[in-house]
Amino acid sequence: MKKLLISCLLAFFALEAMAQQDPMYTNYMFNKLVINSGYTGSKDRATAVALYRTQWTGLEGAPKTTSFSFHTPLMGWAKNVNVGISAVHDKLGISQDLDLALHAAYRLDLGVGRLGMGLSGQVRRRQMSWQSANGFQQYDPGIPANDDLVAPNFGAGLYYDMPNFYAGFSLPNLLETSYDFDQAAASTSSEAVQRRHMFFMTGGVVELSPTVKFLPSGLLKYESNSPVELDVNASVLLAETFQLGMTYRTGDAVAALVHFFFKQLRFGYSYDFGLSELNQHHSGTHEIMLGIDFGKKSKGIDHPRYF
Repeated sequence: MKKLLISCLLAFFALEAMAQQDPMYTNYMFNKLVINSGYTGSKDRATAVALYRTQWTGLEGAPKTTSFSFHTPLMGWAKNVNVGISAVHDKLGISQDLDLALHAAYRLDLGVGRLGMGLSGQVRRRQMSWQSANGFQQYDPGIPANDDLVAPNFGAGLYYDMPNFYAGFSLPNLLETSYDFDQAAASTSSEAVQRRHMFFMTGGVVELSPTVKFLPSGLLKYESNSPVELDVNASVLLAETFQLGMTYRTGDAVAALVHFFFKQLRFGYSYDFGLSELNQHHSGTHEIMLGIDFGKKSKGIDHPRYF
């Protein structure tokens, strides 16, 4: 019975390791830095975004993700250089990851639009709280000690933007890092591999009237051991103040989102309706986001914050 518990845990962890491993975001269009380092400094001012996502509410051990990012352009001789930081904490069952990253991007003016070429350096701390598992018996010696592993990684991204259009491609993790869990007490071992993920994002603005804008966007996610996942969003921006939209995520969920803009603040909320068989075991996914822009733009005009 002792070995059965460990085998189940290892099988669960192996399945998790082969699936889409990077956290997903419904409000990805306002949380781009954690996905694409080429986005660094694209708003031409200091910007901070905080986001919290609780997935599959009511399901024990369901994913919970917290992220924070800050980025800003530099001044003077380094006016085309932009820097930023991000932190992402992702918890799933008895495992949790903490990613800390430094971002830098050089933004090149192409005449029609700008191209951001970004790099990131990051450290991931992966913890497995085996002792938090519910054993078949109290103080089961077959449950191994907790694991706490740290590994570095690097990322790269390209981000092209115009006032009414953007597109980006990124590889947040260039290295495929292996995490070896040596479970001596269980006479077995487990290896989890952080796979290389690719992201492609795009979006635009179509002016329907002076007070109504249509904002389509999409995010494509690919990892070699998982099905391609596509998020497609259609939103309407009203009077530069309210944004209402719907998102479809292939094979997973349909989401409704609302954003409110007030001066340099923006607040967002989304709710995901699950479409898979897992839907009968939870009551949906909630995500809230808060963003703030500091000061005036360092260059250019202060056009509406469509993205």
